[in-house]
Amino acid sequence: MTSEWWTPNDAVNARAVERARQAVNSTEAVADLARYYAVDGDYAGATFTSLQSNDPHRITPTDLLAITTLSVSVSPQGIRRFEANAGAEFLRDLDDKWELGGQDAEAHADAMGAFYSFVKERLGGNKWVTASKICARKRPKLFPVRDNVVCSYLELTKQANEDWPAFAAIMRDKETVDALAQAVAAAQRPGVDMGDGISMLRHLDVVLWMAGLREGR
Repeated sequence: MTSEWWTPNDAVNARAVERARQAVNSTEAVADLARYYAVDGDYAGATFTSLQSNDPHRITPTDLLAITTLSVSVSPQGIRRFEANAGAEFLRDLDDKWELGGQDAEAHADAMGAFYSFVKERLGGNKWVTASKICARKRPKLFPVRDNVVCSYLELTKQANEDWPAFAAIMRDKETVDALAQAVAAAQRPGVDMGDGISMLRHLDVVLWMAGLREGR
Protein backbone atom coordinates (compact mmCIF):
# COMPACT_ATOMS: atom_id res chain seq x y z
CA MET A 1 0.00 0.00 0.00
CA THR A 2 1.23 3.49 -0.81
CA SER A 3 -0.10 6.68 0.70
CA GLU A 4 0.81 10.33 0.51
CA TRP A 5 0.63 10.23 4.32
CA TRP A 6 3.27 7.51 4.67
CA THR A 7 6.50 8.19 2.79
CA PRO A 8 9.35 6.71 4.84
CA ASN A 9 12.82 8.16 4.51
CA ASP A 10 15.36 5.48 5.44
CA ALA A 11 18.03 7.98 6.47
CA VAL A 12 15.59 9.96 8.62
CA ASN A 13 14.28 6.76 10.22
CA ALA A 14 17.74 5.43 11.03
CA ARG A 15 18.83 8.72 12.58
CA ALA A 16 15.63 8.95 14.63
CA VAL A 17 16.04 5.41 15.96
CA GLU A 18 19.62 6.12 16.98
CA ARG A 19 18.65 9.35 18.76
CA ALA A 20 15.78 7.57 20.54
CA ARG A 21 18.12 4.82 21.70
CA GLN A 22 20.42 7.45 23.17
CA ALA A 23 17.56 9.07 25.07
CA VAL A 24 16.00 5.93 26.56
CA ASN A 25 19.40 4.47 27.49
CA SER A 26 20.54 7.71 29.10
CA THR A 27 21.28 7.74 32.82
CA GLU A 28 18.78 10.62 33.00
CA ALA A 29 15.78 8.74 31.54
CA VAL A 30 14.39 7.33 34.79
CA ALA A 31 14.75 10.62 36.67
CA ASP A 32 13.17 12.48 33.74
CA LEU A 33 10.12 10.21 33.78
CA ALA A 34 9.77 10.43 37.57
CA ARG A 35 10.01 14.22 37.45
CA TYR A 36 7.54 14.55 34.57
CA TYR A 37 4.93 12.33 36.23
CA ALA A 38 5.41 13.62 39.80
CA VAL A 39 1.99 14.49 41.22
CA ASP A 40 3.35 17.49 43.11
CA GLY A 41 5.18 18.85 40.05
CA ASP A 42 3.93 21.14 37.33
CA TYR A 43 4.61 19.05 34.25
CA ALA A 44 1.61 17.60 32.40
CA GLY A 45 2.24 14.13 33.82
CA ALA A 46 -0.61 11.70 33.31
CA THR A 47 -3.18 14.51 33.10
CA PHE A 48 -2.82 15.04 29.35
CA THR A 49 -3.93 11.48 28.62
CA SER A 50 -6.05 10.69 31.67
CA LEU A 51 -8.14 13.85 32.16
CA GLN A 52 -11.79 12.76 32.07
CA SER A 53 -14.02 12.44 30.33
CA ASN A 54 -12.22 11.37 27.17
CA ASP A 55 -14.87 10.48 24.62
CA PRO A 56 -13.17 8.23 22.03
CA HIS A 57 -15.65 9.23 19.33
CA ARG A 58 -15.44 13.03 19.26
CA ILE A 59 -13.35 16.04 20.24
CA THR A 60 -14.76 17.70 23.36
CA PRO A 61 -14.01 20.78 25.49
CA THR A 62 -12.16 18.46 27.89
CA ASP A 63 -9.75 17.55 25.09
CA LEU A 64 -9.07 21.24 24.44
CA LEU A 65 -8.40 21.70 28.15
CA ALA A 66 -6.10 18.65 28.24
CA ILE A 67 -3.83 19.97 25.50
CA THR A 68 -3.23 23.17 27.48
CA THR A 69 -1.15 21.02 29.84
CA LEU A 70 1.30 20.69 26.92
CA SER A 71 1.67 24.46 26.55
CA VAL A 72 -0.63 24.97 23.56
CA SER A 73 -4.08 26.51 23.31
CA VAL A 74 -6.96 26.90 20.90
CA SER A 75 -8.34 30.29 19.86
CA PRO A 76 -11.97 31.22 20.57
CA GLN A 77 -12.76 30.78 16.87
CA GLY A 78 -11.07 27.39 16.89
CA ILE A 79 -13.08 26.33 19.95
CA ARG A 80 -16.31 27.20 18.14
CA ARG A 81 -15.18 25.13 15.15
CA PHE A 82 -14.81 22.07 17.38
CA GLU A 83 -18.38 22.16 18.62
CA ALA A 84 -21.14 19.69 17.71
CA ASN A 85 -19.52 16.22 17.69
CA ALA A 86 -16.40 17.47 15.97
CA GLY A 87 -14.26 14.79 14.38
CA ALA A 88 -16.74 11.96 14.89
CA GLU A 89 -16.75 10.95 11.23
CA PHE A 90 -12.96 10.63 11.22
CA LEU A 91 -12.55 8.99 14.62
CA ARG A 92 -14.92 6.22 13.50
CA ASP A 93 -12.22 5.20 11.02
CA LEU A 94 -9.47 5.12 13.68
CA ASP A 95 -9.75 2.12 15.98
CA ASP A 96 -8.45 3.06 19.44
CA LYS A 97 -6.61 -0.27 19.61
CA TRP A 98 -4.37 0.52 16.63
CA GLU A 99 -0.72 1.16 17.50
CA LEU A 100 1.89 3.08 15.53
CA GLY A 101 4.42 0.35 16.19
CA GLY A 102 2.16 -2.32 14.72
CA GLN A 103 3.26 -4.04 11.56
CA ASP A 104 0.19 -2.75 9.71
CA ALA A 105 0.52 0.91 10.76
CA GLU A 106 1.00 1.94 7.13
CA ALA A 107 -2.49 0.69 6.36
CA HIS A 108 -3.94 3.32 8.69
CA ALA A 109 -2.03 6.26 7.18
CA ASP A 110 -4.89 7.64 5.11
CA ALA A 111 -7.29 7.57 8.06
CA MET A 112 -4.63 9.21 10.23
CA GLY A 113 -4.04 11.86 7.61
CA ALA A 114 -7.74 12.60 7.23
CA PHE A 115 -8.19 13.18 10.96
CA TYR A 116 -5.00 15.22 11.28
CA SER A 117 -6.02 17.38 8.31
CA PHE A 118 -9.48 17.93 9.80
CA VAL A 119 -7.99 19.09 13.09
CA LYS A 120 -5.45 21.39 11.42
CA GLU A 121 -8.17 22.96 9.29
CA ARG A 122 -10.35 23.67 12.32
CA LEU A 123 -7.42 25.27 14.14
CA GLY A 124 -6.64 27.57 11.22
CA GLY A 125 -3.13 28.32 9.94
CA ASN A 126 -0.27 25.84 10.17
CA LYS A 127 -0.90 24.74 13.77
CA TRP A 128 0.80 21.38 13.25
CA VAL A 129 2.02 21.13 16.85
CA THR A 130 -1.42 21.78 18.35
CA ALA A 131 -3.03 19.46 15.80
CA SER A 132 -0.57 16.70 16.68
CA LYS A 133 -1.36 17.06 20.37
CA ILE A 134 -5.11 16.89 19.82
CA CYS A 135 -4.65 13.78 17.66
CA ALA A 136 -2.42 12.22 20.32
CA ARG A 137 -5.01 12.94 23.00
CA LYS A 138 -7.69 11.09 21.01
CA ARG A 139 -5.54 8.18 19.78
CA PRO A 140 -2.47 8.04 22.07
CA LYS A 141 -1.26 4.68 20.75
CA LEU A 142 -1.29 5.85 17.15
CA PHE A 143 -0.32 9.53 17.03
CA PRO A 144 2.97 10.75 18.51
CA VAL A 145 3.03 14.10 20.29
CA ARG A 146 5.05 15.99 17.69
CA ASP A 147 6.45 19.36 18.67
CA ASN A 148 9.53 21.39 17.85
CA VAL A 149 11.56 20.05 20.78
CA VAL A 150 10.99 16.36 20.00
CA CYS A 151 11.23 16.74 16.22
CA SER A 152 14.46 18.71 16.54
CA TYR A 153 15.91 16.15 18.95
CA LEU A 154 15.13 13.31 16.54
CA GLU A 155 16.28 15.42 13.57
CA LEU A 156 12.95 14.92 11.81
CA THR A 157 11.62 16.86 8.85
CA LYS A 158 8.52 18.15 10.72
CA GLN A 159 6.37 16.75 7.92
CA ALA A 160 3.78 14.27 9.20
CA ASN A 161 4.17 11.89 6.24
CA GLU A 162 7.88 11.39 7.09
CA ASP A 163 7.66 11.86 10.86
CA TRP A 164 5.03 9.17 11.44
CA PRO A 165 7.09 6.42 9.76
CA ALA A 166 10.11 7.53 11.79
CA PHE A 167 8.19 7.17 15.05
CA ALA A 168 6.89 3.81 13.82
CA ALA A 169 10.49 2.71 13.21
CA ILE A 170 11.37 3.72 16.77
CA MET A 171 8.43 1.81 18.24
CA ARG A 172 9.41 -1.27 16.22
CA ASP A 173 12.98 -1.12 17.49
CA LYS A 174 13.27 -3.75 20.22
CA GLU A 175 16.31 -2.16 21.88
CA THR A 176 14.49 1.14 22.26
CA VAL A 177 11.19 -0.31 23.47
CA ASP A 178 12.85 -2.67 25.96
CA ALA A 179 14.98 0.11 27.44
CA LEU A 180 11.96 2.41 27.60
CA ALA A 181 9.89 -0.23 29.41
CA GLN A 182 12.70 -0.69 31.94
CA ALA A 183 12.93 3.06 32.52
CA VAL A 184 9.14 3.35 32.97
CA ALA A 185 9.15 0.50 35.52
CA ALA A 186 12.07 2.03 37.42
CA ALA A 187 10.41 5.46 37.54
CA GLN A 188 7.32 4.20 39.37
CA ARG A 189 7.49 5.18 43.03
CA PRO A 190 5.35 6.94 45.67
CA GLY A 191 4.38 10.40 44.49
CA VAL A 192 4.70 9.46 40.82
CA ASP A 193 1.55 8.81 38.78
CA MET A 194 2.49 7.07 35.53
CA GLY A 195 -1.16 6.80 34.55
CA ASP A 196 -3.29 3.73 34.04
CA GLY A 197 -2.39 2.09 30.76
CA ILE A 198 -0.76 5.14 29.18
CA SER A 199 0.79 4.06 25.90
CA MET A 200 4.51 3.51 25.54
CA LEU A 201 4.38 5.99 22.67
CA ARG A 202 3.40 8.67 25.18
CA HIS A 203 6.17 7.65 27.58
CA LEU A 204 8.61 7.80 24.67
CA ASP A 205 7.57 11.38 23.97
CA VAL A 206 8.27 12.32 27.59
CA VAL A 207 11.79 10.90 27.49
CA LEU A 208 12.54 12.52 24.12
CA TRP A 209 11.10 15.88 25.18
CA MET A 210 13.07 16.00 28.40
CA ALA A 211 16.24 14.99 26.55
CA GLY A 212 15.60 17.70 23.97
CA LEU A 213 15.14 20.33 26.66
CA ARG A 214 18.42 19.32 28.23
CA GLU A 215 20.15 19.85 24.88
CA GLY A 216 18.58 23.28 24.64
CA ARG A 217 16.42 22.50 21.60
